[in-house]
Amino acid sequence: MATNAETASRIDSRLSQLEADLADMPDLANEWSEMEGSPRAVFEMEWSISMFDWLPSLDRHYRAGRMSDNQSARYRALLARLRELAPVINQLGFSQPTVSLDLGEAA
Repeated sequence: MATNAETASRIDSRLSQLEADLADMPDLANEWSEMEGSPRAVFEMEWSISMFDWLPSLDRHYRAGRMSDNQSARYRALLARLRELAPVINQLGFSQPTVSLDLGEAA
């Protein structure tokens, strides 16, 4: 079983990765039609892992109260950014988030 420190570290790591992915999304959308082969496949695979594994895991930690105040704030900002980028995510044909982006709703 993971310790609290290990869990906190994993949460921070996943938040950082998702924040970086979302920060890159506008540039990626501009370059997507010119990308081919491996780079495109790698990003699609990483995005799927993020949406189907990491984001649901973060959501469970958030809803169970296992995030620090800072992590919770980062998670809420991440969901807000996902809402903002929904048209871009759609345009790229990427998987939509598998959790509710409104924290007032159940996933």
